[in-house]
Amino acid sequence: MEGRLSITAVILAGGRSRRMGTSKALLSIGGLRMIERTRQVLHELKPFVQRVVVSGEVPGVEFIPDLKPFQGPVGGVASTARECLSDSCEGLLVVPVDLPLLTADSLRPLVTYFNGHKPNAVCFEGNWLPAIFRLNEDLIFRCGQNESIHGLLKSLGFVTMAPPSDVRSLANANTPHDWAELTRSHS
Repeated sequence: MEGRLSITAVILAGGRSRRMGTSKALLSIGGLRMIERTRQVLHELKPFVQRVVVSGEVPGVEFIPDLKPFQGPVGGVASTARECLSDSCEGLLVVPVDLPLLTADSLRPLVTYFNGHKPNAVCFEGNWLPAIFRLNEDLIFRCGQNESIHGLLKSLGFVTMAPPSDVRSLANANTPHDWAELTRSHS
């Protein structure tokens, strides 16, 4: 794999889903639960993405437990970073489970940029997640110093990219209304 950075994709699925009222990971779109759909999208990014892991407990799915439950997305990044640090992985592509219109094509620019420029962190302008983080001890340390993904990105000196042409692919569904609006033509 000379010249290509290896990336582990992380699906953040450890939230309480209070506003949604049910686990977002278990919602169904196009006959697939969101956890399965997101995993499928991330597998399409091979050979850059070698492994896909789930952060947070999802029934019936192998997952990396949060070291400290309900510490938000930064807690999920910290837990998976610790778990993956000993792998030969060089980056973590962190994706929330609540992006029902996400596509591999919308993520490819992030993966390509990370591979070519090797920044500490990269995300789309106006969207803190999805993001790719350089996997090292500094990332784990900075997770402990920040409570938000935006704070973590800033502390790492992140780079932003223009969002994909289909910006709806990055829209998250936090409430039943959001879910209905985003998935109206996909059910």
